[in-house]
Amino acid sequence: MISWMGVMGALVSSAYAASATVWSAEDGNGTVPPVGAWYKYPTKTTNGATATFVTDSIHGYKTLKASVSATNESSAAGMGFAWAKNEGEISLAAYKGVCLTYSATSQFRLEFKQSTISDYDYYGVVLNKSTAQKSVFIDFADLTQEGWGDAADFDLTAQQALQFAYKQSLAAETGNSTTNTIAISAVSLGNSCGGHAPELIATETEKDLNEGDTLKLDLSKVFADEDEDIVSYSVSIVSEKAGAVKLADSLYAKTGSVKLVTGANPSGSATVTVIAVDATKKSAGYVLTVTPVDRENAPVAVNDSYTTKEETKLVKSTLSLGVMLNDYDPDDDDFVPQLVSTTEHGELDFNEKTGGFTYTPAKDFFGADSFTYQLVESKADDPLTSNVAVVKIEVTNVNDPLTIAIVDSTISFGEAEYKLGDTLVVQEDFEPTTVIIPVANVAFVDPDFVGEAEAKVNVKSSGVIKVQYNKMGSNHLIDLLPIDNADGVSKVTMFAVDGKDTASVSFFVMVTPVADPPVALDDAYSVSAGTVAKIAAAEGVLKNDKNPDNAKSKLTAVLKDNAAAGKVTLAADGSFTYESTEAAEQDVFTYVVVNEEGDSSELAAVVLTIVQPPVFIEDSLPSITKRFANLKEEFSTKQIRILDLQDWFTDEKDKGKLTFTARSEDSLLNPVVNTTTKYFVLASVKNACGETNFILTAKNSRGGSVDVAIPVSIECVNDKPVLEKLLDTLYIGAGVWKDTIDLNDFVTDPDGDTLVFTITESKALAEKLSWEQEGNLFIAESKDSLAKGTVIKFDVKAADASTYVKYTLVLIADEAPKASIKLTIAAAPKMNWQSAILANRGAVALFDMQGRVMWKAKLPVSEADVRNAAAQVQGRKILQVNKQSWTIK
Repeated sequence: MISWMGVMGALVSSAYAASATVWSAEDGNGTVPPVGAWYKYPTKTTNGATATFVTDSIHGYKTLKASVSATNESSAAGMGFAWAKNEGEISLAAYKGVCLTYSATSQFRLEFKQSTISDYDYYGVVLNKSTAQKSVFIDFADLTQEGWGDAADFDLTAQQALQFAYKQSLAAETGNSTTNTIAISAVSLGNSCGGHAPELIATETEKDLNEGDTLKLDLSKVFADEDEDIVSYSVSIVSEKAGAVKLADSLYAKTGSVKLVTGANPSGSATVTVIAVDATKKSAGYVLTVTPVDRENAPVAVNDSYTTKEETKLVKSTLSLGVMLNDYDPDDDDFVPQLVSTTEHGELDFNEKTGGFTYTPAKDFFGADSFTYQLVESKADDPLTSNVAVVKIEVTNVNDPLTIAIVDSTISFGEAEYKLGDTLVVQEDFEPTTVIIPVANVAFVDPDFVGEAEAKVNVKSSGVIKVQYNKMGSNHLIDLLPIDNADGVSKVTMFAVDGKDTASVSFFVMVTPVADPPVALDDAYSVSAGTVAKIAAAEGVLKNDKNPDNAKSKLTAVLKDNAAAGKVTLAADGSFTYESTEAAEQDVFTYVVVNEEGDSSELAAVVLTIVQPPVFIEDSLPSITKRFANLKEEFSTKQIRILDLQDWFTDEKDKGKLTFTARSEDSLLNPVVNTTTKYFVLASVKNACGETNFILTAKNSRGGSVDVAIPVSIECVNDKPVLEKLLDTLYIGAGVWKDTIDLNDFVTDPDGDTLVFTITESKALAEKLSWEQEGNLFIAESKDSLAKGTVIKFDVKAADASTYVKYTLVLIADEAPKASIKLTIAAAPKMNWQSAILANRGAVALFDMQGRVMWKAKLPVSEADVRNAAAQVQGRKILQVNKQSWTIK
């Protein structure tokens, strides 16, 4: 769409301003010059696009070398110039269009940058590539937006710049590439490029065309154009008899050649008109009278191709399926097929009436096969014969199973001969040796291989030994290679693979054991000076040692030579301690390992690198403990920056660069060093209290470390008893009732304190039951037989030393509903620990929160015994009596 304002002058009259030069390589700027320097975009790689802009040193052309992405739709590169300063506007309404002289290796888009379009969907036109400089006139009326943005009017009064763009959408077009070189030699405004119209140079006006022949008109010999800017051709044909002369194809615009043929049995004449139009829409015409000549034509046989699978018959036995389906006779005469040559790799049954055939490929054949035929007219007098057509049949391969042919099962091993399936015997750690199998004795046969090709042969073992395959001359060679200290029987399989098919033969190798001593390997550790280094068994000297003959055999470490500058205490499980007694940077001790059979290893050395650990600043301890003062049970989390922890230590090389870990040895605290947040965090443990500490480990980059125990005191807080329910119902059945109820069944104390129960007697309780209380036991019996549905309700108070809770018990003289959860009073009442320790059998044990046994005894014991033992352990404890457990303070 073109705006009214932009073309108002053109609509009022047909007159336009005279042409005006914008720029040319020969003369530079013209009467409507570009303002400022030409520019390129993008200035740096963007969305996979780059632009290089130069002024050609030989011709002075403005040249853009553009490269864009093949896939990114936003990828674009270009060059251009502005019409006015500071992105100002000018009007081009006085002109009909622009004349551009250019060359380009691919198509590109000429775009008119307009101030009223903000989304870059400018008006423009795509220009074709040209290897030589050529002039093209672009009429403003032919410009369009690309269509991906908002629609807008084309406004000739709001023009800002002229741009030459190459984009991903153009690169994706057939014949283009991701790179383009655009060279501009001239730009002008006006009504045309001022060039020459195409010129008719052909002089021949009449032609005869024999039926069956093709008349070719080379358009370069029909028209000439001094500007070489012919952009289109059109062809029209008017025949006296419809279809007497027609186009053989419509490719003349691309090929530059008009091809004419006759219809069947033509007569009369035809007028062929060809019009050539150049870039300025100037044209020239050529009129040729073509007289078709009817003549007798032979039928035409067209080549055919078919596909079938190996071992599968190809059936095309009817006229509609056979070879004549695409054959024809220009004169519409009848014809029949005639076999010329048959197939070489299969059996052909050819019908010389219909052209139908049946082809059966030879067994195991796949590949290309063919036969030939021709057509013969059916008339009796002088029948014409067609060309010879070729029918190609592609037989596709169907994978045939791989087979193995065993002529002789003899194999050679050393000087001896064996049979396939036999067992060869070697000793553990044997020298590598070779088994020889003649190729003539064992052959792998694959029907799918052609010529010299054969199936790929390989070998594998089931373990104990390694194997390798080679072929040398007329023999399969299978190398047997030992695996250290391995013994047993291995199955050795020689096999060949073809796709999914496998064929194989095998034999066995028995490796007899040889007694091997255990192996002790050298070790190395870093230990801190001035401390007793403790290396756990998991990281001890046995970690990398082994018993070759029995991996499960238990190994024992035995110290041989103690360290020179310190004392090593080596345990049988490989753990050890090291305490330095002299100043040294390195120390060494030796040991051997002994297996269960009593065999000893060679001597192994353990190298200890002694590094100076960080040093804890003792004077900082008071301020540290102050940070953790006045803590109560389940206290809020305490945080300290890791940077602040650095100030608690000194180190000769890593001051301020130490790393930290923390742990609690009695599980009363939860210390964590969080390297992500860079904070040390001390969190409480539920129900934990008492005197405790946490261990802070500072480590330097050399492996030296020091443990510091930071004392912490946690004040115990009495926890209120916890109710199961505020109101609990017991079904006690109708009639005479007598039972004992443990009041502990309805309440628990988190601290394990002994609860004191107080029963408030209700009217119903006094009237219906005789009762008494012994500690936590409610002992009652009915005064009379209880009527069904009788309800007895009373309140119970459960108190520890400073707090209490209340709950209500409801006794109902009835059977419990089937759908409800029935509390069975007849079951043995749940005991508290004070009752459990009075049992005459079993044992009692006290554990800390890490599960370590702190005290144990045989039952029965007194409550005083338990409380005395608990007083020796800080924080909460776990009391286990037979199979029941309680948490106590």
